[in-house]
Amino acid sequence: MSRKVTVAVAVVMTLSITACGSGICERIEAADTRFFAGKSECQSTEGGVTITISKARWLGGAAFSASSCNRSISKCTSADNTLLDAYAKCVEAAPACTAGGEKAAVDAIRACTLQLVDSMGSSKLSAECTAVLR
Repeated sequence: MSRKVTVAVAVVMTLSITACGSGICERIEAADTRFFAGKSECQSTEGGVTITISKARWLGGAAFSASSCNRSISKCTSADNTLLDAYAKCVEAAPACTAGGEKAAVDAIRACTLQLVDSMGSSKLSAECTAVLR
């Protein structure tokens, strides 16, 4: 029996800023674009379970937008900024989702997501930061 799992990282994989406010939104958008390599999703199947990372995984079912991120970022705390910077660095280092490399790419993005959510799927970001990123 095959099961399909869609990774819903929308709760927190949304906005970001560094403590000094430099281009984190643009970094995430660029890393996201590179990761998907022109595709709308990246899938990996192992042990009968398919994991799908969708470009439209952000809150509201949309692709990440640096302009939306920049409009809301001021509500995030310095602790949020630290988490978001770590997430951005992780996504920047993740391999692109290319033919034959899907498993490594999906595994990397899932690990990056854990920078922002706990094992129960709850946001590690402050409630205020999470709320404005929806």
